[in-house]
Amino acid sequence: MKTILLIVFAVAALTSSVAPAFAQEQKKHAAGFITDTEGECHLINPSGERARVKLGMFVYERDTIKTAGRSSVKMVFSNGVEARVRQNSELSIMEVPPAERGMSSRVKMVVGGLFSRVIKQKTKFNVHTPVVTIAVRGTEFDTDVAAGNGATEVRVFKGVVALENDYGSRELKANTKSTVGAGEPPPAPAPLSSEDKRPEDDVAGFFLKIEMNNIEIAEGDVASAVVVVKDADGFDAKNFKNKISLNVSEPALLSKAGQNKWSSSVEEPASGGALKFDIKSAAHGPARLVAAAKGAQPVSVDINILRPKERTLRINLKEGSSEREIKIKLKNK
Repeated sequence: MKTILLIVFAVAALTSSVAPAFAQEQKKHAAGFITDTEGECHLINPSGERARVKLGMFVYERDTIKTAGRSSVKMVFSNGVEARVRQNSELSIMEVPPAERGMSSRVKMVVGGLFSRVIKQKTKFNVHTPVVTIAVRGTEFDTDVAAGNGATEVRVFKGVVALENDYGSRELKANTKSTVGAGEPPPAPAPLSSEDKRPEDDVAGFFLKIEMNNIEIAEGDVASAVVVVKDADGFDAKNFKNKISLNVSEPALLSKAGQNKWSSSVEEPASGGALKFDIKSAAHGPARLVAAAKGAQPVSVDINILRPKERTLRINLKEGSSEREIKIKLKNK
């Protein structure tokens, strides 16, 4: 009976070391994160649950962003594409094949306005509207989708975009625009007018930096880190008082330094231009850590949670009135 008991416990321990890896594959893919938000903006997940958009919040495939009047959202996709969703807009994040994740992003613009900047030349970014698909390779462009008929106006400020639907295709170069209606091919481009101005960048006077001794953490260990605010010249901005929002993806958890209260996010005002925090995980796998604050450029870091090389399984056995402990060491190959 004792031998059977030991085998059951050993098998259970080994199985638990494999299960998190399988569970990790089933989790949603983080398509990007929020870098700024103004006004009334909501994020709706595939189950219909609604939440206010917050700084540093992760946006997942199949999520939808909605903005009200005088509201806007900025985000950075996992492949580096920067996007600004304007007021009275609805944008959905589409799924991409696993092999293209980190290189390709796809969105569906239901209504409203979107300014996009594709920095890397080989990055794939597609915007789908009710009447046309916009394929982008390294460019800056603006999209407006009308309510009702979905008529789409595309203005290109830099680079080249390709417009395509069931009726034809068209290429737009820098400083041109085109408006596509329902049931018609993309028309010939026209030059931008003096009113077609490129949206101005909001220049952040500060930037955030995550300082960690190691971006690899052993499963179950607690690591200390700090978010430091720097000014435009690279010096510590000790007078920066805005709140810093920290968010981390599974399987990691965060806590304000020394508090031992764990969750997926931490939001605290900067103290002396910095925010100290702890990070840990009860399972192994990759995690992404994001820091964002009003008036500062955000930062993200990829962290690897490692399985411990060795685990000790303790079993207490009772034999009549006596009790003894058996230790079994399990090694990960």
